[in-house]
Amino acid sequence: MSDTPLFDVIIPTYDNAEELLACLDSLKHQSLIKFRVLVCIDGSTDDTRQKLESASFPFELVITEHSDGKNYGRNAARNLALSHLSAPYICFLDSDLRASTRLLAEHYALLKSSECVSVGHINYYDQSDNLWAQYLETRGRGKFHHRSSIPFNYMVTGNCAMPAEWFQRVGGQDPEMKSYGGGDTELAFRLWKRIRPDVKANHQAVAYANSEKSLDAALLDMYHFGNENLPYLVEKHPESKFLYFFEHITTKELKGMLLRPWLHPATLRLHHYIEHLPQWLKFPVINYLVLVAIYSGYYNHPIDQL
Repeated sequence: MSDTPLFDVIIPTYDNAEELLACLDSLKHQSLIKFRVLVCIDGSTDDTRQKLESASFPFELVITEHSDGKNYGRNAARNLALSHLSAPYICFLDSDLRASTRLLAEHYALLKSSECVSVGHINYYDQSDNLWAQYLETRGRGKFHHRSSIPFNYMVTGNCAMPAEWFQRVGGQDPEMKSYGGGDTELAFRLWKRIRPDVKANHQAVAYANSEKSLDAALLDMYHFGNENLPYLVEKHPESKFLYFFEHITTKELKGMLLRPWLHPATLRLHHYIEHLPQWLKFPVINYLVLVAIYSGYYNHPIDQL
């Protein structure tokens, strides 16, 4: 393998050593072989480092972790890679994913053809019987054709590549956002302000996963996002108030007064009946329930319905 990698693959991990090893095993079969892997251990207590050090890989593996061994969240974990970057490109890959053999090659093809952020595709094995996984396929970048430009705020870092210098220039991800949701969006806003990158959907750069998240669990995550990270996001980036209809729903004007009653947490009971709805109606109802969950969290309402 060449001494000069094209990619530094950044993988944050927390207490999921077996999934991480499966992810690394999938990288053994990449058609593009000029890469290093930087595993960023976020306070794991499952002997992740020891398991990595006892395994062997055909690529260079760099293991990083916080000096105090504590857990600080995925954003801070990814930032551990900043001082180790040497390749012209980085690829973010979540530790519960398995890379297709051409994942890096397809990211590289798009990055070489256009100075952009390449947002890869995640194919969920359990799509057929997991409603949340089905929903994820239809939202964000999933609404766009291969190699088409997408709104910058649709950038997600589970499977994503960009010039390393861009990530370094904006100082990595925001370590203050420790809990679920909004970290990728916050990074996207800083990239947009500093660099104005073209963000493109790359449906050929595929990774695979089991969602393993039920609709109930997903809505609870959205509640915590609305309660914890959404207020921080809109305060730090006032431009983000167009997201989730924030400026319309939170306004003290008449439109806000008319909209907020429709987002009462009691309507979350609808999630019990989604399976009985016709297919064409399921995803619009999930969209609605996501908003209800977010603003139930934002307004600190109890959510006994979940």
